[in-house]
Amino acid sequence: MDVEYGTETGVLIATAELDSLLSADASLTLVDLSSSELYAQAHIPGAIHFEYAWLVSGIAPAAGKLPPLPEIVARLGAAGIGSDRRIVVYDGEGSGKASRFCWTLDVLGFNNWSLLDGGLAAWAAENRAMSSERFTAPATRFGASDATSTTLADVAFITDNLDNDQIGILDARTPAEHIGQDVRSARGGRIPGARNLNWIDTMDPDNAGRLRDANELRTMLEQRGLTPDREIITYCQTHQRSAHSYVMLKSLGYKNIRGYDGSWSEWGNLPDTPVEVGES
Repeated sequence: MDVEYGTETGVLIATAELDSLLSADASLTLVDLSSSELYAQAHIPGAIHFEYAWLVSGIAPAAGKLPPLPEIVARLGAAGIGSDRRIVVYDGEGSGKASRFCWTLDVLGFNNWSLLDGGLAAWAAENRAMSSERFTAPATRFGASDATSTTLADVAFITDNLDNDQIGILDARTPAEHIGQDVRSARGGRIPGARNLNWIDTMDPDNAGRLRDANELRTMLEQRGLTPDREIITYCQTHQRSAHSYVMLKSLGYKNIRGYDGSWSEWGNLPDTPVEVGES
């Protein structure tokens, strides 16, 4: 397949590059999305801890939906995360939470961020410096804009575009969830036309969970028809796994990507949304 890819440098940052920046780049803000318990045990020195719960509404059944944007902006500023900084994000739990933070920054119109490739696992595997001392930064202001029109998909947008060949849907869940065998909402299955690429399969277990080689990922995506000439919507159960897929696509040069924050916890619990089951 003859597909033209762009380039998007800076979406991912390697452990060695981050290590070199920690003492050299005064404009850098490092953010840790691990659990409070893990952060207290060990984190990268100088990392601000940010609670994942602040990124989601927590309202059942679609608990992963965004809270009001001004609420997130206020949380960012209170935590000492300013929009005049370069932000590097990681977690110690597979990079899903950190990726959700990165996608949220895009929703807020802020693009000067990087995800630590492999997260804390990759950092620790190389015996790089760790700390158990909580780091705090003075409160600041996070200037944001509303970029939901290009970064967010909702039920209405997806429903209106189910027959649009210019839009592809990436289901980042397990194959069992995708075919409706593993049911985690009122109904099981998938959004019609969605193609399954389990987020776990995009990571290299032999390389501390870093993303696989870019050409390997592109082949996986092309086999599913999820090419960069289409606008891609990513979803999972709560838009944590699929936020990682969003970052993966962005790192490969995809320009038009949306995350569905309601994901299957919303779609599968609505009574009248169309659903497919079985092998796709």
